[in-house]
Amino acid sequence: MKKSIITVIISFIAITGSVFAHDCGLVAEKKTSLEDTVRLYTTYSEYHGVMPVAAFNQALINLKTYCCSQKIITCADTEKANLPKEKKYPESPYLFDQLLDVTMRRLDGVKSLAYELEPDAAGLARREYITDVANNPVGVQAMTLENTYKEYRMLHPDAIKDLDIVEKNYANENNSVTLSLRDKYATVCEFMKSIYENIQTSDRTII
Repeated sequence: MKKSIITVIISFIAITGSVFAHDCGLVAEKKTSLEDTVRLYTTYSEYHGVMPVAAFNQALINLKTYCCSQKIITCADTEKANLPKEKKYPESPYLFDQLLDVTMRRLDGVKSLAYELEPDAAGLARREYITDVANNPVGVQAMTLENTYKEYRMLHPDAIKDLDIVEKNYANENNSVTLSLRDKYATVCEFMKSIYENIQTSDRTII
């Protein structure tokens, strides 16, 4: 009987711990300020081509906005005044979700949707081409459309096999190894996972 009770208690603790764990401590002033976390990220320069510092900073701002709005952390009125009012960000207390959201928006190539951050070069090129085709009164030959589609949707398994190589080529359009937009989409989760894991502190906030 005692063994069953202990098992139930341990299971309850495990469940509640996973439910209430969050990353709001990364942006809580009493623990580590948003600026401190950004400063830490600047040391991971290998990721800056994938996610520029400004984009990482925006993900943290979005995280802090959500954490403040849900009262997971206490935010002064002066802090709240500087946070975004428009709720485009994911309603999530996890930095991974915010990183993924910002990166996917940049890949879409629309600056206004990407929190006014500079869009990814490949995503912007695709978006501009689609806009030009849509606004062209003469039209474009189907073969041209098909070839262009293949260029940004072509997957290059050999090019994305090694993430270190992808990192070096991600934001360098003049490099010998060209990444398509699909290559970037195929590796985005792995990169965000690496950034997320590296930026974590040993002191995860548990309510």
